[in-house]
Amino acid sequence: MIIFDARLESTLDKAVKAHCDLEKKSGVLASPHFLIGTFAEGFDIHIAHITKCPLPATATATGGDAASKTVDDQWLVESAEKVIRMLPGGIDLVGILWLSNKNIFIEQRPRLIKALSRIAKYSTALTTMKLFSYIENMVLVNVEIPLGKPQAVVVDVVNRSPESPTKVVFNKLEWVSIVSRAGGRISDHIANLKTENFYNDFVDLLKPWAQRILDCNLILVDGKVRETNEYLNKDPKNKKSSFELVLLTESEGSDDSTTTLQQESTTNWHDFVFDIEIRAAVPVKSKVEFAVLATKQHIIRNMCSRAVLHYESMEVTEDRGTGGSQIIHQMPRPATTTLPYHSSILFSDFLFEADTIEDGQKNMKELLEIEASIEHVDDGWERALEVGEMEQVRAPGVVPDHLPLIISLQEKQSRFWFYVMIIVSVLVLLISIILYQVIKK
Repeated sequence: MIIFDARLESTLDKAVKAHCDLEKKSGVLASPHFLIGTFAEGFDIHIAHITKCPLPATATATGGDAASKTVDDQWLVESAEKVIRMLPGGIDLVGILWLSNKNIFIEQRPRLIKALSRIAKYSTALTTMKLFSYIENMVLVNVEIPLGKPQAVVVDVVNRSPESPTKVVFNKLEWVSIVSRAGGRISDHIANLKTENFYNDFVDLLKPWAQRILDCNLILVDGKVRETNEYLNKDPKNKKSSFELVLLTESEGSDDSTTTLQQESTTNWHDFVFDIEIRAAVPVKSKVEFAVLATKQHIIRNMCSRAVLHYESMEVTEDRGTGGSQIIHQMPRPATTTLPYHSSILFSDFLFEADTIEDGQKNMKELLEIEASIEHVDDGWERALEVGEMEQVRAPGVVPDHLPLIISLQEKQSRFWFYVMIIVSVLVLLISIILYQVIKK
Protein backbone atom coordinates (compact mmCIF):
# COMPACT_ATOMS: atom_id res chain seq x y z
CA MET A 1 0.00 0.00 0.00
CA ILE A 2 1.16 3.53 -0.82
CA ILE A 3 0.46 5.97 2.01
CA PHE A 4 0.76 9.67 1.21
CA ASP A 5 0.99 12.09 4.09
CA ALA A 6 -2.40 13.78 4.45
CA ARG A 7 -0.90 17.20 3.66
CA LEU A 8 0.14 15.99 0.22
CA GLU A 9 -3.44 15.72 -1.03
CA SER A 10 -3.54 19.49 -1.56
CA THR A 11 0.02 19.39 -2.96
CA LEU A 12 -1.12 16.88 -5.56
CA ASP A 13 -4.10 19.06 -6.53
CA LYS A 14 -1.77 22.03 -7.03
CA ALA A 15 0.58 19.91 -9.14
CA VAL A 16 -2.29 18.85 -11.41
CA LYS A 17 -3.41 22.46 -11.84
CA ALA A 18 0.16 23.61 -12.55
CA HIS A 19 0.53 20.93 -15.23
CA CYS A 20 -2.74 21.91 -16.91
CA ASP A 21 -1.61 25.54 -17.03
CA LEU A 22 1.79 24.54 -18.43
CA GLU A 23 0.18 22.32 -21.05
CA LYS A 24 -2.00 25.19 -22.27
CA LYS A 25 0.88 27.67 -22.25
CA SER A 26 3.77 25.62 -23.66
CA GLY A 27 2.31 22.35 -24.89
CA VAL A 28 4.08 20.26 -22.24
CA LEU A 29 2.68 16.73 -22.44
CA ALA A 30 3.76 15.33 -19.07
CA SER A 31 5.03 16.46 -15.67
CA PRO A 32 7.18 13.97 -13.74
CA HIS A 33 7.63 14.29 -9.98
CA PHE A 34 9.78 12.41 -7.49
CA LEU A 35 8.22 10.76 -4.44
CA ILE A 36 10.34 11.08 -1.31
CA GLY A 37 9.63 8.90 1.70
CA THR A 38 10.42 5.62 3.40
CA PHE A 39 10.32 1.95 2.48
CA ALA A 40 8.55 1.19 5.74
CA GLU A 41 8.76 -2.08 7.62
CA GLY A 42 6.48 -4.56 5.92
CA PHE A 43 5.36 -3.75 2.39
CA ASP A 44 4.03 -0.22 2.80
CA ILE A 45 5.68 2.84 1.29
CA HIS A 46 5.25 6.13 3.16
CA ILE A 47 5.40 9.35 1.12
CA ALA A 48 6.54 12.47 2.98
CA HIS A 49 7.22 14.87 0.12
CA ILE A 50 6.63 15.42 -3.60
CA THR A 51 9.09 17.42 -5.69
CA LYS A 52 8.86 18.17 -9.39
CA CYS A 53 11.52 16.88 -11.76
CA PRO A 54 12.93 19.85 -13.69
CA LEU A 55 11.92 19.85 -17.36
CA PRO A 56 14.45 20.20 -20.18
CA ALA A 57 14.40 23.46 -22.12
CA THR A 58 12.91 21.69 -25.15
CA ALA A 59 9.77 20.81 -23.19
CA THR A 60 8.74 24.42 -22.69
CA ALA A 61 10.16 25.84 -25.93
CA THR A 62 7.83 27.03 -28.66
CA GLY A 63 7.22 24.45 -31.36
CA GLY A 64 8.92 21.07 -31.39
CA ASP A 65 7.53 17.58 -31.81
CA ALA A 66 5.86 15.39 -29.20
CA ALA A 67 9.14 13.76 -28.16
CA SER A 68 10.65 17.13 -27.24
CA LYS A 69 7.67 17.94 -25.03
CA THR A 70 8.36 15.18 -22.52
CA VAL A 71 11.40 13.69 -20.74
CA ASP A 72 13.37 10.51 -21.36
CA ASP A 73 14.65 8.01 -18.82
CA GLN A 74 18.20 9.43 -18.89
CA TRP A 75 16.95 12.88 -17.88
CA LEU A 76 14.85 11.38 -15.09
CA VAL A 77 17.76 9.37 -13.70
CA GLU A 78 20.23 12.26 -13.75
CA SER A 79 17.72 14.53 -12.02
CA ALA A 80 16.92 11.84 -9.44
CA GLU A 81 20.61 11.38 -8.60
CA LYS A 82 20.86 15.03 -7.50
CA VAL A 83 17.87 14.59 -5.19
CA ILE A 84 19.11 11.32 -3.66
CA ARG A 85 22.36 12.97 -2.55
CA MET A 86 20.38 15.41 -0.42
CA LEU A 87 18.39 12.80 1.52
CA PRO A 88 19.08 11.66 5.09
CA GLY A 89 19.34 8.02 6.10
CA GLY A 90 15.93 6.36 6.32
CA ILE A 91 14.53 8.61 3.60
CA ASP A 92 14.70 7.57 -0.06
CA LEU A 93 13.45 8.49 -3.47
CA VAL A 94 10.81 5.77 -3.50
CA GLY A 95 9.09 6.34 -6.82
CA ILE A 96 7.86 8.57 -9.64
CA LEU A 97 4.60 10.48 -9.90
CA TRP A 98 3.57 11.04 -13.53
CA LEU A 99 0.95 13.57 -14.65
CA SER A 100 -0.31 13.20 -18.24
CA ASN A 101 -3.19 11.91 -20.30
CA LYS A 102 -3.72 8.17 -20.57
CA ASN A 103 -2.10 7.70 -23.99
CA ILE A 104 1.10 9.51 -23.05
CA PHE A 105 1.41 7.45 -19.87
CA ILE A 106 0.98 4.16 -21.75
CA GLU A 107 3.61 5.27 -24.27
CA GLN A 108 6.11 6.37 -21.62
CA ARG A 109 5.51 3.58 -19.11
CA PRO A 110 8.40 1.30 -20.28
CA ARG A 111 10.82 4.23 -19.99
CA LEU A 112 9.55 5.10 -16.54
CA ILE A 113 10.03 1.53 -15.33
CA LYS A 114 13.54 1.50 -16.81
CA ALA A 115 14.28 4.78 -15.03
CA LEU A 116 13.07 3.37 -11.69
CA SER A 117 15.43 0.39 -12.00
CA ARG A 118 18.38 2.68 -12.72
CA ILE A 119 17.45 5.01 -9.86
CA ALA A 120 17.33 2.03 -7.47
CA LYS A 121 20.82 0.92 -8.57
CA TYR A 122 22.25 4.39 -8.08
CA SER A 123 20.65 4.75 -4.66
CA THR A 124 22.02 1.36 -3.58
CA ALA A 125 25.53 2.25 -4.77
CA LEU A 126 25.48 5.60 -3.00
CA THR A 127 23.90 4.32 0.22
CA THR A 128 25.60 0.94 0.70
CA MET A 129 28.59 1.01 -1.70
CA LYS A 130 26.91 -2.01 -3.33
CA LEU A 131 27.66 -4.07 -0.22
CA PHE A 132 24.01 -5.12 -0.13
CA SER A 133 20.79 -4.27 -1.93
CA TYR A 134 18.01 -2.76 0.17
CA ILE A 135 15.59 -1.61 -2.56
CA GLU A 136 13.45 -4.38 -4.00
CA ASN A 137 10.41 -2.42 -5.13
CA MET A 138 9.65 1.12 -6.22
CA VAL A 139 6.34 2.75 -6.99
CA LEU A 140 4.98 4.36 -10.15
CA VAL A 141 1.96 6.61 -9.57
CA ASN A 142 -0.03 8.02 -12.48
CA VAL A 143 -2.63 10.77 -12.34
CA GLU A 144 -4.63 11.05 -15.54
CA ILE A 145 -5.11 14.70 -16.45
CA PRO A 146 -7.27 16.59 -15.75
CA LEU A 147 -9.57 14.82 -13.31
CA GLY A 148 -7.99 11.45 -12.64
CA LYS A 149 -7.22 9.98 -9.24
CA PRO A 150 -3.80 8.57 -8.31
CA GLN A 151 -3.30 5.02 -9.55
CA ALA A 152 -0.20 3.16 -8.46
CA VAL A 153 1.73 0.05 -9.39
CA VAL A 154 4.63 -1.52 -7.51
CA VAL A 155 7.64 -2.12 -9.75
CA ASP A 156 9.96 -5.03 -8.94
CA VAL A 157 13.38 -3.50 -9.69
CA VAL A 158 15.29 -6.69 -8.78
CA ASN A 159 13.54 -9.60 -10.49
CA ARG A 160 11.76 -7.50 -13.15
CA SER A 161 8.49 -9.35 -12.54
CA PRO A 162 5.25 -7.76 -13.84
CA GLU A 163 4.07 -4.64 -12.01
CA SER A 164 1.34 -5.16 -9.45
CA PRO A 165 -1.42 -2.59 -8.74
CA THR A 166 -1.53 -1.28 -5.19
CA LYS A 167 -3.83 0.88 -3.11
CA VAL A 168 -3.22 4.62 -2.63
CA VAL A 169 -4.41 6.33 0.56
CA PHE A 170 -3.83 9.64 2.36
CA ASN A 171 -3.18 9.48 6.12
CA LYS A 172 -1.37 11.49 8.74
CA LEU A 173 2.24 10.31 8.88
CA GLU A 174 5.02 11.03 11.37
CA TRP A 175 8.78 10.58 11.39
CA VAL A 176 11.29 10.77 14.26
CA SER A 177 14.92 11.90 14.22
CA ILE A 178 17.80 9.50 14.83
CA VAL A 179 20.76 11.54 16.04
CA SER A 180 24.33 10.23 16.05
CA ARG A 181 27.89 11.16 15.15
CA ALA A 182 30.75 9.52 13.28
CA GLY A 183 34.41 10.47 13.33
CA GLY A 184 37.82 8.97 12.79
CA ARG A 185 40.75 8.50 10.47
CA ILE A 186 41.04 5.77 7.85
CA SER A 187 44.42 5.09 6.26
CA ASP A 188 45.17 2.42 3.71
CA HIS A 189 47.07 1.56 0.56
CA ILE A 190 44.98 1.08 -2.57
CA ALA A 191 46.89 -1.33 -4.79
CA ASN A 192 46.50 -2.09 -8.48
CA LEU A 193 44.71 1.08 -9.49
CA LYS A 194 43.23 0.62 -12.96
CA THR A 195 42.12 4.22 -13.44
CA GLU A 196 42.87 7.56 -11.88
CA ASN A 197 39.31 7.93 -10.64
CA PHE A 198 38.99 9.83 -7.38
CA TYR A 199 35.54 8.47 -6.53
CA ASN A 200 36.51 4.84 -7.19
CA ASP A 201 39.59 5.29 -5.00
CA PHE A 202 37.41 6.77 -2.29
CA VAL A 203 34.99 3.83 -2.35
CA ASP A 204 37.84 1.30 -2.36
CA LEU A 205 39.32 3.01 0.70
CA LEU A 206 36.09 3.09 2.68
CA LYS A 207 34.54 -0.23 1.70
CA PRO A 208 36.17 -2.38 4.43
CA TRP A 209 35.26 0.23 7.05
CA ALA A 210 31.71 0.51 5.66
CA GLN A 211 31.33 -3.26 5.88
CA ARG A 212 32.29 -3.16 9.57
CA ILE A 213 29.71 -0.42 10.11
CA LEU A 214 27.00 -2.45 8.39
CA ASP A 215 27.96 -5.57 10.37
CA CYS A 216 27.92 -3.74 13.71
CA ASN A 217 25.22 -5.07 16.06
CA LEU A 218 26.30 -3.36 19.28
CA ILE A 219 24.16 -0.27 19.76
CA LEU A 220 22.91 2.08 22.44
CA VAL A 221 19.66 4.01 22.15
CA ASP A 222 19.52 7.03 24.46
CA GLY A 223 22.35 5.45 26.45
CA LYS A 224 20.55 2.13 26.96
CA VAL A 225 20.91 -1.31 25.42
CA ARG A 226 17.79 -2.09 23.39
CA GLU A 227 16.63 -5.20 21.58
CA THR A 228 16.54 -4.66 17.84
CA ASN A 229 12.99 -6.02 17.56
CA GLU A 230 11.64 -3.48 20.07
CA TYR A 231 9.72 -0.43 18.92
CA LEU A 232 11.57 2.85 19.39
CA ASN A 233 8.52 4.34 21.07
CA LYS A 234 7.36 1.73 23.54
CA ASP A 235 4.60 3.92 24.94
CA PRO A 236 2.24 5.25 22.21
CA LYS A 237 0.89 7.85 24.65
CA ASN A 238 4.34 9.27 25.42
CA LYS A 239 6.04 9.39 22.03
CA LYS A 240 9.49 10.89 21.61
CA SER A 241 10.41 12.85 18.49
CA SER A 242 14.16 12.21 18.67
CA PHE A 243 16.50 9.39 19.70
CA GLU A 244 20.26 9.34 20.17
CA LEU A 245 21.91 6.24 18.74
CA VAL A 246 25.49 5.05 19.27
CA LEU A 247 27.12 2.32 17.19
CA LEU A 248 29.80 0.51 19.21
CA THR A 249 32.26 -0.51 16.51
CA GLU A 250 35.58 -2.25 17.08
CA SER A 251 38.57 -0.30 15.80
CA GLU A 252 41.30 -2.13 13.96
CA GLY A 253 44.44 -1.76 16.03
CA SER A 254 47.92 -2.00 14.55
CA ASP A 255 51.51 -1.45 15.52
CA ASP A 256 52.39 2.18 14.80
CA SER A 257 55.90 1.48 13.54
CA THR A 258 54.68 -1.16 11.11
CA THR A 259 51.95 1.13 9.83
CA THR A 260 54.37 4.03 9.37
CA LEU A 261 56.87 1.93 7.45
CA GLN A 262 54.13 0.51 5.26
CA GLN A 263 52.77 3.96 4.51
CA GLU A 264 56.16 5.32 3.62
CA SER A 265 57.16 2.40 1.42
CA THR A 266 54.24 2.32 -0.95
CA THR A 267 52.48 4.49 -3.46
CA ASN A 268 48.77 5.36 -3.61
CA TRP A 269 48.46 5.78 0.13
CA HIS A 270 45.11 7.33 1.05
CA ASP A 271 44.30 9.00 4.36
CA PHE A 272 40.70 9.94 5.16
CA VAL A 273 39.72 12.16 8.11
CA PHE A 274 36.10 12.72 9.05
CA ASP A 275 33.91 14.09 11.81
CA ILE A 276 30.24 14.36 10.87
CA GLU A 277 26.91 14.88 12.59
CA ILE A 278 24.19 12.37 11.71
CA ARG A 279 20.48 13.01 11.64
CA ALA A 280 18.54 10.20 10.00
CA ALA A 281 14.75 9.87 10.05
CA VAL A 282 12.40 6.89 10.37
CA PRO A 283 8.61 6.48 10.73
CA VAL A 284 7.39 7.00 14.28
CA LYS A 285 6.33 3.35 14.64
CA SER A 286 9.68 1.92 13.55
CA LYS A 287 11.63 -0.70 15.44
CA VAL A 288 15.16 -0.21 16.75
CA GLU A 289 16.55 -2.36 13.94
CA PHE A 290 15.14 0.01 11.31
CA ALA A 291 16.63 3.04 13.08
CA VAL A 292 20.05 1.36 13.20
CA LEU A 293 19.95 0.63 9.47
CA ALA A 294 18.91 4.22 8.71
CA THR A 295 21.88 5.52 10.73
CA LYS A 296 24.34 3.25 8.92
CA GLN A 297 22.93 4.24 5.55
CA HIS A 298 23.14 7.92 6.45
CA ILE A 299 26.86 7.66 7.24
CA ILE A 300 27.71 5.98 3.94
CA ARG A 301 25.40 8.08 1.77
CA ASN A 302 26.63 11.32 3.33
CA MET A 303 30.26 10.49 2.62
CA CYS A 304 29.66 9.12 -0.88
CA SER A 305 27.48 12.07 -1.87
CA ARG A 306 30.27 14.48 -1.01
CA ALA A 307 32.88 12.39 -2.79
CA VAL A 308 30.91 12.06 -6.01
CA LEU A 309 30.17 15.80 -6.08
CA HIS A 310 33.84 16.49 -5.46
CA TYR A 311 34.85 14.16 -8.28
CA GLU A 312 32.28 15.56 -10.71
CA SER A 313 33.32 19.14 -10.11
CA MET A 314 37.08 18.48 -10.14
CA GLU A 315 37.55 22.03 -8.85
CA VAL A 316 39.33 20.79 -5.77
CA THR A 317 41.45 22.42 -3.13
CA GLU A 318 44.95 21.01 -3.54
CA ASP A 319 47.83 21.66 -1.18
CA ARG A 320 50.92 19.56 -1.77
CA GLY A 321 52.65 20.76 1.37
CA THR A 322 56.29 21.69 1.75
CA GLY A 323 57.61 18.36 0.49
CA GLY A 324 55.21 18.03 -2.44
CA SER A 325 54.30 14.56 -1.21
CA GLN A 326 50.58 14.92 -0.61
CA ILE A 327 47.43 16.24 -2.21
CA ILE A 328 44.73 17.37 0.20
CA HIS A 329 41.15 17.13 -1.04
CA GLN A 330 38.64 19.06 1.06
CA MET A 331 35.11 17.72 0.61
CA PRO A 332 32.10 20.03 0.31
CA ARG A 333 30.39 20.96 3.58
CA PRO A 334 26.67 20.54 4.37
CA ALA A 335 23.96 23.17 4.40
CA THR A 336 20.70 21.82 5.78
CA THR A 337 17.03 22.60 6.12
CA THR A 338 14.06 20.65 7.43
CA LEU A 339 10.94 19.59 5.59
CA PRO A 340 8.51 22.33 6.70
CA TYR A 341 5.74 20.00 7.89
CA HIS A 342 8.06 17.21 9.10
CA SER A 343 10.89 18.80 11.09
CA SER A 344 12.44 15.38 11.81
CA ILE A 345 13.45 15.10 8.15
CA LEU A 346 16.61 17.10 7.48
CA PHE A 347 17.78 17.59 3.89
CA SER A 348 21.41 18.42 3.04
CA ASP A 349 22.93 20.32 0.19
CA PHE A 350 26.73 20.30 -0.07
CA LEU A 351 28.66 23.52 -0.60
CA PHE A 352 32.16 23.99 -1.94
CA GLU A 353 34.59 26.44 -0.39
CA ALA A 354 33.45 29.41 -2.49
CA ASP A 355 29.73 28.63 -2.13
CA THR A 356 27.47 30.59 0.19
CA ILE A 357 24.41 29.76 2.23
CA GLU A 358 22.35 31.43 -0.50
CA ASP A 359 23.58 28.75 -2.92
CA GLY A 360 22.23 26.09 -0.58
CA GLN A 361 18.92 27.92 -0.32
CA LYS A 362 18.68 28.08 -4.12
CA ASN A 363 19.43 24.37 -4.55
CA MET A 364 16.80 23.42 -1.96
CA LYS A 365 14.23 25.33 -3.98
CA GLU A 366 15.27 23.99 -7.39
CA LEU A 367 15.72 20.33 -6.46
CA LEU A 368 13.31 19.84 -3.55
CA GLU A 369 10.80 22.67 -4.06
CA ILE A 370 11.36 23.80 -0.48
CA GLU A 371 10.89 27.54 0.01
CA ALA A 372 13.21 27.91 3.00
CA SER A 373 14.04 31.36 4.31
CA ILE A 374 17.72 32.08 4.77
CA GLU A 375 17.25 31.84 8.55
CA HIS A 376 16.11 28.23 8.15
CA VAL A 377 19.15 27.09 6.15
CA ASP A 378 22.00 26.03 8.43
CA ASP A 379 25.57 25.86 7.14
CA GLY A 380 27.21 25.87 10.56
CA TRP A 381 27.71 22.11 10.89
CA GLU A 382 31.26 22.27 9.56
CA ARG A 383 33.72 24.88 8.36
CA ALA A 384 36.35 25.12 5.66
CA LEU A 385 39.98 24.46 6.55
CA GLU A 386 42.16 27.42 7.34
CA VAL A 387 45.63 27.69 5.85
CA GLY A 388 47.53 26.56 8.94
CA GLU A 389 45.31 23.51 9.43
CA MET A 390 46.51 21.72 6.31
CA GLU A 391 49.67 20.64 8.16
CA GLN A 392 47.55 19.58 11.14
CA VAL A 393 45.57 17.26 8.88
CA ARG A 394 48.79 15.55 7.79
CA ALA A 395 49.79 14.78 11.37
CA PRO A 396 49.16 11.10 12.26
CA GLY A 397 46.32 10.49 14.68
CA VAL A 398 44.95 14.03 14.56
CA VAL A 399 41.23 14.40 13.89
CA PRO A 400 40.33 18.10 13.66
CA ASP A 401 36.96 18.98 15.16
CA HIS A 402 34.01 20.04 13.00
CA LEU A 403 35.93 20.09 9.74
CA PRO A 404 34.67 18.90 6.35
CA LEU A 405 35.62 15.44 5.16
CA ILE A 406 39.24 15.43 4.05
CA ILE A 407 41.17 12.90 2.02
CA SER A 408 44.91 13.06 1.38
CA LEU A 409 46.65 11.06 -1.32
CA GLN A 410 50.32 10.32 -0.71
CA GLU A 411 52.09 9.97 -4.04
CA LYS A 412 55.82 9.96 -3.13
CA GLN A 413 57.64 8.24 -0.32
CA SER A 414 61.15 9.67 -0.08
CA ARG A 415 61.76 8.41 3.45
CA PHE A 416 61.38 4.81 2.27
CA TRP A 417 64.83 5.03 0.71
CA PHE A 418 66.13 6.54 3.93
CA TYR A 419 65.12 3.34 5.77
CA VAL A 420 66.57 1.21 2.97
CA MET A 421 69.92 2.98 3.23
CA ILE A 422 70.01 2.45 7.00
CA ILE A 423 69.35 -1.28 6.56
CA VAL A 424 72.00 -1.55 3.81
CA SER A 425 74.54 0.30 5.97
CA VAL A 426 73.92 -2.06 8.88
CA LEU A 427 74.33 -5.10 6.61
CA VAL A 428 77.59 -3.73 5.18
CA LEU A 429 78.90 -3.15 8.71
CA LEU A 430 78.01 -6.71 9.79
CA ILE A 431 79.65 -8.22 6.70
CA SER A 432 82.79 -6.14 7.29
CA ILE A 433 83.05 -7.37 10.89
CA ILE A 434 82.61 -10.98 9.82
CA LEU A 435 85.24 -10.68 7.08
CA TYR A 436 87.65 -9.04 9.51
CA GLN A 437 87.24 -11.91 11.99
CA VAL A 438 87.74 -14.50 9.24
CA ILE A 439 90.90 -12.82 7.89
CA LYS A 440 92.31 -12.37 11.41
CA LYS A 441 91.99 -16.10 12.09
